[in-house]
Amino acid sequence: MCTLIVARRVFPGIEVAVAANRDEHYDRPARGPVVLDVRGPLVGGIDLAAGGTWFAAGPRLMGGITNRSDAPHDHTRPSRGRLLLETLQRSSLEEALTFARAAAPHVNPHVMWLDDGTRSVALTFDGTALHEHVLGEGIHVVTSADMDGDGDARSREARAAMEALAGHPPHEAAAIAEALEDLLRSHAEPGALCRHFEGRGTRSASVIVRPERGEAIWHWAEGAPCSAPFIPVDSFALPG
Repeated sequence: MCTLIVARRVFPGIEVAVAANRDEHYDRPARGPVVLDVRGPLVGGIDLAAGGTWFAAGPRLMGGITNRSDAPHDHTRPSRGRLLLETLQRSSLEEALTFARAAAPHVNPHVMWLDDGTRSVALTFDGTALHEHVLGEGIHVVTSADMDGDGDARSREARAAMEALAGHPPHEAAAIAEALEDLLRSHAEPGALCRHFEGRGTRSASVIVRPERGEAIWHWAEGAPCSAPFIPVDSFALPG
């Protein structure tokens, strides 16, 4: 249901750039960004129906989770967003991975992305097996199936747009963030990233740009990015 793009060392002087759209039913209550855990602090969106998050960051970890639509779902299982929230409350990436490896098979199929400022890791649960991938330098995309599967039009559109941007990159972190915001607004079919359907669609968006030097940028749109403004989120809530 969602789109998550992670670009590691793709743009000059930028360690990682992240662009994410959240797609959900319009009647499922949620809001963000809010402080999810004051101890971190951990900041992100909150699903008011199940208490979890789909995208959040703190000084130690940041991460996101997408639902897989290519495998059966059991609605009696715990929330995937709750899994991400509890994973991001760990004190290190290794501790988070240990927790997630044990807990992931008990929720519905998903892809979870975690980053501690040094490493990015994707955990993919297809309903049967859990797979772990360290994300190297380059562009990584996930929508409703495997990380880097590129099996649907959205994945291909996102990757093509990122490759085009990387081919003629802006020189400033702020300009890269603005370009990623424009990418998330795309209605170009068949791989539109900002989606509008009967009863569901894109509900929020987030962009993070972390340079090798200087302050990181985190912008959040509370609503479809084609109409809702991107507002700054305090960058103290980012690892690295």
